[in-house]
Formats: sequence, structure tokens, C-alpha cells
Amino acid sequence: MIGKPSLITNFLNRSVRAGWGTGPLRKIGKSLRTLSILIATVAPLALGVGASDGFTVLSVPPPAAESSQLPEGALLGARRALDEGRADDALVELKRLTERYPDSTLATLLLGHAWRGTGDPVAATRAYLRALDLQPDFAEVLIGLGDVHMQAGNPQEADEYYARAIAAA
Repeated sequence: MIGKPSLITNFLNRSVRAGWGTGPLRKIGKSLRTLSILIATVAPLALGVGASDGFTVLSVPPPAAESSQLPEGALLGARRALDEGRADDALVELKRLTERYPDSTLATLLLGHAWRGTGDPVAATRAYLRALDLQPDFAEVLIGLGDVHMQAGNPQEADEYYARAIAAA
């Protein structure tokens, strides 16, 4: 089952207390299942990736229209590993996923984060540039590239990527 009823109930209760009512939520989806899919898809992305390491999801690439798109929840284990500072574990999973789903911008972005977490800025840059090829104005990829350049002592190049990220956001 996707999503937890307690999460859905909590979300509905908060929306009512906030004065939103349940009307807008019912328009999004008539059933709790539709709402749980929405929450299960959006909530993990909104929470960020590796927040303890300063990685924050700013935007989400559009879903692929192909049948080879990354399955829902496929990145959760890698996200958890990054959040817990286990970049090596995330790297193993993300290498597998990016080989199987080479057109997944989000998996490739997270691969860049994992490479950064292992201390390999060259591999991180390679992954970020691949993600940028897949989605040219993906703000988080641009920030990742800026961070790599900043850590390498290239603030001017970092500023260029940061400016592009701001323009893309």
C-alpha cells in the first residue's frame, strides 16, 4: 500500500485546522488512495535529500512518459542512505538505478550527491553534467555544480552556476 492512513488523516486534519477545508483536497482526488499516492510522491521530495549535508530539493523533474520510467519509491533507500550520511551505500544503489534508468534526471542528480558525499568531486561533476544534459534548467543540479566548484576553490565558476540556478527556479 502506498502511503499510511495515519499520514493521510494527519494531513487532512491539518488542512482543516489551517482553514483550507477538505474541498480542495477532494478536488485533487476523490479517494484516499489517490491522495495517498499524491502524498507518497510529493512528501519525500519536499523533505529534501541529505538535509544534514546541505542538499535540498528545489525542483522536481517532470516524470518520464516512457514505460521505462523510474518506479515510484525506487529512490527512497538511496535518499535515506544520503540523509544518514551513508554515501557509499547510496552510491551502490544509485549506480544500479542509473544503469537501469539512464534517463532519470533525479537518480542522476542523487548520484552526483552520493559522489560528493564520498569525496569524489570529479565523479560528482560528471553525474551533475549528465543530469544537466537530461534537464538543462534543473536548479538543484546547477546548485550541485556550484557547490563542487566552490569546494574546489573556484568561486567565480560557482557563482555562475548559482546565478543560473536562481534564474531557473
